[in-house]
Amino acid sequence: MWVSHGRIRRPFHALNPQLPTITHDALRAGLAGFVTVSDAEIAEALRTLVRTTHNLVEGAAAAGLAGLVRLREELAGQRVAVVLTGSNIDYDTLSRVLRGEL
Repeated sequence: MWVSHGRIRRPFHALNPQLPTITHDALRAGLAGFVTVSDAEIAEALRTLVRTTHNLVEGAAAAGLAGLVRLREELAGQRVAVVLTGSNIDYDTLSRVLRGEL
């Protein structure tokens, strides 16, 4: 969630290359809160989606589920939704994720 209104500087993530293109100001204008997640959390979310729903999404799309998992205790008992879009993930990256290497 918003801890401060400053910009968060994070290194480029291999599993969510689209996320850095979203501007901070656009996020602040449209969101009530924000949480950051690691590549490991995104990879686990991607594995969970493939295993439980048989849907393939790219890392940027799995980031939403990773954030939800991180906030699960805070959001317990509430109705929540995660939008899953895109399946633009290359074979080598997907293979590494499914083998647990990422």
